[in-house]
Amino acid sequence: MNEVSFSRTVKEVKFGAWVLDPKRQTISDGEYERELEPLLFKILCYLIINNDRIVTRQDLVDDVWCQKYVDDNAINRAMSELRRVLKSNKQRGIVIKTHYRKGYSFFLERDIVYHDVVVTANVTPNISASRPQNELKPARSHHWYYIAASVLLFVVCLAVYFQTTLVKTEPQPIIASDITVKYRENILSWLEGNYFLPKLHPSQHKLAFSYVPRNSKDQHLILRDLASGKEDKVALPGKQLEALGWSSTNNVLYYMSFKAGDNRQCELWKMDYSAPEHKHEKVMECDPNQLMVAGFNDKLIYERYGYRGNPELSVLVLRDLKNGDEFQITSPNVNSFGDKLLYFDAQNEKLYFERVQLDQSELFVTDIEGMEAQKLAVQSQRIWAANIVDGRFLTWFNSNENKFFRYDINGKNAIESVIPLSNEDFYYALLMSEMKVLAFTGSREWDIYTMDMDSQQLTSFATNDIKEFAFTSRNSTQAYLAGSKMNRSIVLVTGDQRTTINTDTKGVKQLIFGDDNQSLFLIGEHFIKQLDISTGTIVQEKLLEESIVDAFYAKEGYLGLIMHLDVRAPSTSVLYETKTNQLISFPVNNLQWFGFVGDDKYVIFNSENKLEILNSSFDVENELELSGFENKTYKHLFTIKGNEALIQ
Repeated sequence: MNEVSFSRTVKEVKFGAWVLDPKRQTISDGEYERELEPLLFKILCYLIINNDRIVTRQDLVDDVWCQKYVDDNAINRAMSELRRVLKSNKQRGIVIKTHYRKGYSFFLERDIVYHDVVVTANVTPNISASRPQNELKPARSHHWYYIAASVLLFVVCLAVYFQTTLVKTEPQPIIASDITVKYRENILSWLEGNYFLPKLHPSQHKLAFSYVPRNSKDQHLILRDLASGKEDKVALPGKQLEALGWSSTNNVLYYMSFKAGDNRQCELWKMDYSAPEHKHEKVMECDPNQLMVAGFNDKLIYERYGYRGNPELSVLVLRDLKNGDEFQITSPNVNSFGDKLLYFDAQNEKLYFERVQLDQSELFVTDIEGMEAQKLAVQSQRIWAANIVDGRFLTWFNSNENKFFRYDINGKNAIESVIPLSNEDFYYALLMSEMKVLAFTGSREWDIYTMDMDSQQLTSFATNDIKEFAFTSRNSTQAYLAGSKMNRSIVLVTGDQRTTINTDTKGVKQLIFGDDNQSLFLIGEHFIKQLDISTGTIVQEKLLEESIVDAFYAKEGYLGLIMHLDVRAPSTSVLYETKTNQLISFPVNNLQWFGFVGDDKYVIFNSENKLEILNSSFDVENELELSGFENKTYKHLFTIKGNEALIQ
């Protein structure tokens, strides 16, 4: 029995405040809806089916993980995660009970509601829309065929386990000490301009990248033979070209062609690098957000956008280039930014991909059928490219720390960080072997400008050669971060005077002035630090379990925070009281952002794409449904000017 058959039979399962939708693999308490990861869904269904007994760890290993051995820590983490997901403001009590040294049991009464089903003759009678609980007594018997037909409808839940993707929860990799390596740098290309999206052939003999000449808006393709040094340029009038990836079985390069502008009509093309005059052939229409594809044996793995109706959410898809048939490989959670292909190991038919969450990136590996997805690592920064070195180490570059990270895919489960380069200007690097690194210098300036809202004119504020970012301003005083990746300082600006404050800024993403401009709040992913500007010292610190998605000055004595404990759960909104170093719950949650209009009104932008003005009692005074902002997962730019709210 597969998922489709199950969804046709069981409509929903009610327990406590929750309603489980098996077809969509979601739970809802009437206020919030949460999508369950495949593993958590399987465990929950198994416990519901076997609610009349204690489920042992071995039961879970045999029937849910379907393996001979599963580490106890993996089971503990999965059960802890499921308990956390099943908690809400409406459901505060126990759902899953632990029996010491025995196992787990489903604690709540549950009510199974069926779809109306018509069964063919000689099988079973018609099934009514709902049934009493006492009809459900699934037994762990080898003679399952003697059980009544009504029981089989619940055993279907187990069939779903074997049909869905299994995500292994492995022990978290440990961080080993740094390994320092010295490299001699050689210039690979002398062309003046900007380089983008380098794609290395699996053989490491050829390299393709996009190139924009200096003082030009045209974007070309450069193909370089790394052995001979020969370069070929591909340029099409009126078209922007971006390299996406190679075929592992031949010299075919896949690239994207589109016209510049807001309406980027995109086409995916392939070019046979070994054929005379480089034969070009259109493959299909594409999405301009695609970053990478991988080809092999007339098959193509690519990122398809529009998953679950969200144009910014991507899944990995396997496409047969001969007949156009497609098969979805991955299934990301709807609150993420989706899955991005990093590396395809053609020899072992393994895909390494990044799942981009709101506050972190998760590194996964799976097969081309997507039957087993295994999480390898969690990083606080994006992973833009990966490579396997010596058939053993999966490696990727962290541009923020100027380090390579490598993961032993042969089972040691250890992450080691390698410091490869003294040059801090590299935004992209790929470890080709222990003796060779491919690196690209940064192509963007990190400068700060001010804009007059009436004339919309830009004025230079900080345009030095170093990186300048995290700008903040209050009462004619400004501050920003400036410096290299490993050595950043705070620059304080009052009129024409600029003062540098040297303090620990590691992990700082945002700066916010306090009430009197005598203090500056340093915001990181899991911390808030208060800096005394006059002394340059940290006088107060707040450590947080949840991740800070956004922070802002709310009103006198308070900062506003949007936070996530888990990307699959709704966001929480809180006020941080700066004097007491305490958090106060904001009564409206699941917001994309919120702000203050004056001292007694609030403006919120909720998950339903509605802009609402609330009074001091949090009643809605005004509501506006915004068009053009649907499914936007990135934070909007928001400014209050008089009685106008400016949103981008």
